[in-house]
Formats: sequence, C-alpha cells, structure tokens
Amino acid sequence: MDKFRKLTTIVCISILFGSMLYAEAVQKNGAQILKEGYGYMASLQKYAFSAYVSNEVKDEGKSVTFKRVTKGFVHRPDSFLLDSTGDIANRRIYLHNGVLTIAEKSGTYYAQKNTHRDIDGTIDLLIKKLDVVLPVTTLLHSKMNKIIKPKKVHYFGKQKIGDVMCNYVAFRYRGATVHL
Repeated sequence: MDKFRKLTTIVCISILFGSMLYAEAVQKNGAQILKEGYGYMASLQKYAFSAYVSNEVKDEGKSVTFKRVTKGFVHRPDSFLLDSTGDIANRRIYLHNGVLTIAEKSGTYYAQKNTHRDIDGTIDLLIKKLDVVLPVTTLLHSKMNKIIKPKKVHYFGKQKIGDVMCNYVAFRYRGATVHL
C-alpha cells in the first residue's frame, strides 16, 4: 500500500506541474496573439471588429455586471465608428473630420467635440485630458499595445466569425473584461 501512495502522489504532482506549465504556455500564447493582432491591425488602413465587453461594479455592496457588444469600423487615419449595444447604453461614437460625436440610439443624448484630425490624436486626448479609456479604444489606436498592457490574456482557441477563422482572446482592464 505504501508504494501505491507514493506512486499516486508522484502522478498527482506530475499532473499538477504539467497543468501549471500548460496554463503558463497558454497564457504566453494569448499575450503573444494579442500583441501580434495589435501589430497587424495597426498596419491596416481599413478594418472592422466585434468586441464583447462586460463591466463589473459594486452597487450597494452587491456585484452587478453590465454587458455590451461593440462593433467597430475603422478608416485610418481620421475616421471610425463604434456601434455599441448593451445593458445600460446603446450608442454610436464616431470620429470624422476632427469631430467626435456621441449619440444615444434612442435620441436622448447627442454630443459633439472638436478633436484632433486623426484617430491617434483623438484617443490620446480622451486618455490624457479626460482620463477616458474605453477598452475598445485599443483597437483604434495605431500604438495599441502601448495603451493597454493587460497582465493576463486568456486564449480560448479559434472561432469562426463570418467566413474567417479568428483567434479568441480575453483580458481584464479597469474593471472591464474584453473578449476579442
């Protein structure tokens, strides 16, 4: 019986160690995929994306999660459209000719602000002057990997979007979980 316990202990430790190495490899793989994806998107002049974002907040001591799906359309260097649908906001945010527009789809809110003529300058303004960092802004800026550097990126394999096989990753930033 003593040999059986030793063998069982060795097998359990081996499985645990192997799973830790696998988890670390998957973690690095997810971070590398995100970095390469950022690099690729930064090189494009036109592209579209879809992101699922959830924010967890405390309300009277209870945890509440708000979810939204954002579809983005980018035309570098000076135009983008973000179309978000979710639990608490359904709005469009777009930049065109140096004017940033935010419009609630219901028509209850509409605002415009003159900004930089390009996407990068507008995003920098939002971050530096207004301390506004929307998780999906990293998918707009040409230096995306310098804005948000998540500590952990989880890789969930490949998923088909339309007719294209895409890598599926997720990370947390400022209380939001972003799935790309």
